Amino acid sequence: MLGDDSEVTLEEVESALAPYTAEEPLVKQDLLAMPLREAREHFERAYLQQQLQLCGGKVGKLAERVGMERTHLYRKLNSLGIDFRGLGGDETEG
Repeated sequence: MLGDDSEVTLEEVESALAPYTAEEPLVKQDLLAMPLREAREHFERAYLQQQLQLCGGKVGKLAERVGMERTHLYRKLNSLGIDFRGLGGDETEG
């Protein structure tokens, strides 16, 4: 994302992500009412679940796709309560 200022506005983010979003708004109002930690967990859970589906349930591919070490990713998935074993992919492949 390239901008002229040192800060990125919500409008710039929404514009940059528009091709990747469905009909839902980028930031839901209920997330804005949450404490940061809780909102971040909701985002991370939704993001990783979507990416995991796009990777066919393969955690190795997911780690590569999201730029995380596999061991850290396993910890993150477990801490967020994401069942990566239930997607039918071989979680050791990648």
